[in-house]
Amino acid sequence: HIRLHTRVTSAIKTGKNRIGYITTEGFSGREAWKAKVFIDATGNGDLAALAGCGFDVGEPGTNRVQPMSLMVILSGVEEQDVVKAGFIKPRSISSAEEKERLHKEILTVGIDASYSIPTLIAIRPGMLALMTNHQYGVSAYNSEDITKATLEAREEVNRIIEALRRKGGIWRNVRIVSTAAQIGIREGRRIHGLYTITKDDMIKGAKFGDSVCLVKYMVDIHSLSKTEGGSWHDGGIKMKPYEIPVRSLISKDVDNVMMAGRCISGDFYAHASYRVTGNAVPMGEAAGRVAAKAALSNKLPKEIDWSPLK
Repeated sequence: HIRLHTRVTSAIKTGKNRIGYITTEGFSGREAWKAKVFIDATGNGDLAALAGCGFDVGEPGTNRVQPMSLMVILSGVEEQDVVKAGFIKPRSISSAEEKERLHKEILTVGIDASYSIPTLIAIRPGMLALMTNHQYGVSAYNSEDITKATLEAREEVNRIIEALRRKGGIWRNVRIVSTAAQIGIREGRRIHGLYTITKDDMIKGAKFGDSVCLVKYMVDIHSLSKTEGGSWHDGGIKMKPYEIPVRSLISKDVDNVMMAGRCISGDFYAHASYRVTGNAVPMGEAAGRVAAKAALSNKLPKEIDWSPLK
């Protein structure tokens, strides 16, 4: 059963250190939901935090988080023109050199984009996606912060596109078709699990008997401030493909809570690698299967043998 337009607002625990039910708010008002197992797939770890689970946020020592970005879809500029100008290759995404070239192009209209390596992505003829902003120091669980970041991001991308259109040439007809309904959040809470994926796991290419997926994506830490370059870096970590164990999807502090996506249990550096969609999908599938097995057998997620479910 799917319920859209609904957000979790509280988690009520029982004496057995489990969530008995949660409350939500939506178009139907306030509602309560009972379940044997709950999975936090909010990205920000909202449900687990409401239930009292421990968590970490951001860079060790400073708690600074990666910036947010607002994707934009553009029309009125032809792919072959931006290819000729060296901003992208056909049916592709900008390379490092092409991103640098696009940043210099934006500088010519008097704007230093907050993301120093703006990226074009070819979608279909006459339509491109653009990422050109970073909103720094924004909390993923503060509505005021995210509202301000969204408004600032929309203002910046509109200012950049209007300036490019005034410049003319290949940009003379460029228009914003849409900006994302929600600003893209890279980093929120990392919920404490039965196992925490670490930088060392990535370096050695760790393998686990209860693996749910193999992560091949690089360590991708976007600059935590514009003064640090406004780009991204890998933290100096040379990773090997590594596995995520199902234990990192099971809360350490509340017995019937699981996690999927970027709020699973890992350190700052590992999170910068596993946080992307390609890894979130198999995490969600694994959490769903473990939760179903636990509910049907009246067991806790940590009591389920994952290997037969693969």
